[in-house]
Amino acid sequence: YSREELAARPVTALAPAEGAAAWHDAAVRRRPGRWRHGPYLHHTRAGAPLQVEVELHELQVDSADARLAVITDVTEPLAQQGQLRQAQKMGALGQLAGSVAHDFNNLLTAILTSAELAGETLEAGHPAREDLAVIVGAGRRATELTGQLLAVSRKRPPRAELIDLNVLVAGPIQLLRRVVGAEIDLRTRPTAPVWPVRADPGQIEQVVLNLAVNARDAMPGGGTLTIGTANRAVTVSPPNHPGLRAGEYALLSVHDTGVGMDAATLARVFEPFFTTKPPGQGTGLGLSTVYGIVKQWGGYIYGESAPGAGSTFSMLLPRA
Repeated sequence: YSREELAARPVTALAPAEGAAAWHDAAVRRRPGRWRHGPYLHHTRAGAPLQVEVELHELQVDSADARLAVITDVTEPLAQQGQLRQAQKMGALGQLAGSVAHDFNNLLTAILTSAELAGETLEAGHPAREDLAVIVGAGRRATELTGQLLAVSRKRPPRAELIDLNVLVAGPIQLLRRVVGAEIDLRTRPTAPVWPVRADPGQIEQVVLNLAVNARDAMPGGGTLTIGTANRAVTVSPPNHPGLRAGEYALLSVHDTGVGMDAATLARVFEPFFTTKPPGQGTGLGLSTVYGIVKQWGGYIYGESAPGAGSTFSMLLPRA
């Protein structure tokens, strides 16, 4: 609003749709001294959401009662606080996942060793050998699951190498095509040259695979999956990504034309065990594994999405 437009409107006309009664009370009730109220959800003239705090001062001007209102936009600080709480929550969940994985791995080692030794002592054709083979197979799949948990908690020993993301994406492209299926058009948009990064190639391949699988599942009726690379220089931490430090990064993005997500779902996608899939169709560890790997190498990852508009996940790794 312009100065003239605001001057022509009563303060109560600026009340937000949510909490209008509290805003009206704060605006019209007289109290001695200084009072701070909020935050209140407002909207700009264009309709964008805005969180504000209001500080009221009672005073007199030419013997007449008056009020000075100082309205502060606190949208960005509140968003940063929310992201800090989310990061702390992710750290705590990662530590819990790592502890569970470590203890579970010890149990699996004993189970697998005993089952394999028992199978070796039985003669060929013994009916129990098939049962033992089932136990060994299930144990190995469980070991893979604990490996994902360790990646979430960043406790798996790394193997650092200099990586060209363009080469890394091009290598398993045929595997990715088989994974996503014929109904999905897989495209790559590399930037040449892309800045090198230092990380574990196997782990970064797992990141690409997990993001591709996540994109595939978001397009049950088919669509387009695009994997791109770029160089990104960050001069200051963006307000909506305070965890992204200034520096030079190689970026890898995975975009799908799928169903998309609402803001509430997007805020939780990196949490261990969080999934929107039906029971038995997902562990909820795919994206949390990605998050753990990226953090392990000093990187940053975020998602962008809206219902019906697809999703884009962007991974930034520091330039080597």
